[in-house]
Amino acid sequence: MVVGRYRYNKWSYRKFYTKPNGCTILLYGGFTYGRHLSLSKNVQRYTCSKKKALNCKAYVHTTNEGIILKQSYNHCHDLPNYVIRDFIFTKSTRGNPLIQIGNYRFGSACDLTNSIVKRWICIKRNIGCTAKIKTIGDDIVEYNNIVYETSRTGRPVIRTYGYRYNMWSGSKGKLRVRWICVKVHSGCRATIITFQDEIIKCTPHNH
Repeated sequence: MVVGRYRYNKWSYRKFYTKPNGCTILLYGGFTYGRHLSLSKNVQRYTCSKKKALNCKAYVHTTNEGIILKQSYNHCHDLPNYVIRDFIFTKSTRGNPLIQIGNYRFGSACDLTNSIVKRWICIKRNIGCTAKIKTIGDDIVEYNNIVYETSRTGRPVIRTYGYRYNMWSGSKGKLRVRWICVKVHSGCRATIITFQDEIIKCTPHNH
């Protein structure tokens, strides 16, 4: 639908959150955006939350009432592959906040009292689990269940969602790391890109 010079997109799940410092966050279509500037009296521009880390140029324009006017689709990273809806907020025996997903529980990584954006880590972190969650309000927006291992030859390996990947030799010592499926010699070309221990891009397997 077109109104004036703006094109209205088909409805997609969206929520707005205001942080204690006054900044507004938009959760839309599985991606998160931060308010960048006002284009006019009634039009706001939101840029992808990965703009600084990955130079992502995706954006959304909205009215002050939250109607999506315009958006770009040129994200340089993938949409999260796993949308988690079946989880509960609970508390530990000491009264600390927890998130439970199936049989797995996650505790807060920092003081959550006045924060809209929250990070949670697996309660088994002390025995090597690196799984973590990021929430905005009551929505899980990121979930990384990466396990770091070492192969018998001493090569860095990660295991996630039932698959194992070897580190590409050209990524050694870098923050942005490419990982290649261990079945590459059987024809699988699946890869994962991580940035500071977070999955930012992945391609599908053929097995």
